[in-house]
Amino acid sequence: MNKIITILIVVFTSVITASSAKVFSAESQYLFKAANHSNDTKICLAAASNSLSALKFSLKRVSGIAHGASNTTKTKYGLATIQCNDLDIVAFTNQFQASDTLEYINRRAPLKYRIDNNVSITDLAKLAPQHNEIILISANR
Repeated sequence: MNKIITILIVVFTSVITASSAKVFSAESQYLFKAANHSNDTKICLAAASNSLSALKFSLKRVSGIAHGASNTTKTKYGLATIQCNDLDIVAFTNQFQASDTLEYINRRAPLKYRIDNNVSITDLAKLAPQHNEIILISANR
């Protein structure tokens, strides 16, 4: 039984890792490609591509925090410190209208980054790129 669980964990981890290097599509409007293989970039990629399961999986592996910290602490730390393409992760996710991941992130992000869902503002200068253009994603702190 333990062998089966171990094999499933290895397969799931391999699929997540392999898929992060490929091009992702959020609701078939945008194409995303990771600029590197860092976990922070995987978080940004999952957020933009509206992949909630991949986002949660990657947030559990946030670096720069004490070993043994709870998943909640890791998530809050990651959402407070990670920037995606020079934007805070909430604004970045909102830019690509990734509704599932935006809802998850917006509830857990620090107050200063949260987006009020009752107000809709469109910044025409920051509109997302044209459809089918590949968007290179990278993260920084």
